Amino acid sequence: MNQHDHPLFELLRGKVSNVPMDLIFDEKKKIDNLFNHRLVCGHHLSTTYGLPWQKVSVDEVDAFWRKLDFSHAYIILDEKIDVREEMEKVTKHVLAKPESVQKSLLKKITSVVFLFKTDKKAPKVETNTRG
Repeated sequence: MNQHDHPLFELLRGKVSNVPMDLIFDEKKKIDNLFNHRLVCGHHLSTTYGLPWQKVSVDEVDAFWRKLDFSHAYIILDEKIDVREEMEKVTKHVLAKPESVQKSLLKKITSVVFLFKTDKKAPKVETNTRG
């Protein structure tokens, strides 16, 4: 498999040159190598993806963010989700709408499910014909 065939490059392919993609691939290999050997040394490794990182104490966080309540949030671990049942609910909701709304909703759903397929095109670049 070519190194640029990795799903990581799906949205970049055709938009950037091979040089930055090579750099990203090399960094990914380094990170994978570090993660594979972390059990040997016992250190924990966190990835910042090149962003600056510094430990922030709770006192430094703005009061607005400290007021947020996540007690109602939960993580679905073992809960079985019936995809067919959920999709039937979505289908019934979409079919209850007028045809023009159905088309719009279908485009939105498709754009979320298939991120790499888009009807957006690159803007036309006007050429300067003077001089």
